[in-house]
Amino acid sequence: MGVFNPFMGVAGQGFNDSMATVFLSANTLFCLYIAFDRIRNLMIPQHREWKIRSWALMLAATTTRTMLTVLQATIDIAVLFGTFFWMACVINITASETWINVTRTPGKGTRHWKDADARAATNS
Repeated sequence: MGVFNPFMGVAGQGFNDSMATVFLSANTLFCLYIAFDRIRNLMIPQHREWKIRSWALMLAATTTRTMLTVLQATIDIAVLFGTFFWMACVINITASETWINVTRTPGKGTRHWKDADARAATNS
């Protein structure tokens, strides 16, 4: 709906909502395409990373609703919906990239990162 009715909204915020929706949709589809390409080429660690990114972007809508529910008593929700949508995208992308970097599989992905940590702990 944000693409087909781009300038709806309260207080002229429809464009902000629309652009957030377009950004989220385009990037989610891009991440899913890259993940699909990586699994077809048997690049499993990279597939995992792209699936985490797409999952985080898909959860941005839920994060937006959670933020709005928490703050609905203090702010005008209709005016800030697009802004909260952008904030949710940034929060989720940051969290997913942090998780990917913390749990990245070492080497060619034949071992799990926890195995490498356990071996490093016994060697030190």
